[in-house]
Amino acid sequence: MDPEHQLEDLKNTAARLSIAIEAGNLGDDEFPTRGGYCRLRGQDLILLDRRLHPAEQVNIILEALSRFDLEAVYLPSWVRERLSVKT
Repeated sequence: MDPEHQLEDLKNTAARLSIAIEAGNLGDDEFPTRGGYCRLRGQDLILLDRRLHPAEQVNIILEALSRFDLEAVYLPSWVRERLSVKT
């Protein structure tokens, strides 16, 4: 499956968990960052640097989702497989 479709699957999964995903130009020379999970004003949030390749964005979202209990949530088989490898 190509990274763009994987991103869509992951965005849908995050939405089912009430996790917002925001993409923007995050890093600069002084403070480089790729993104990741944070909690802002009580809201779960995944930040992504939109300049990253979609495959890198997929890895960031997978890393963030691995923090959550996903047993009761529908996940595409490729997502569940990738998360089981990370743990």
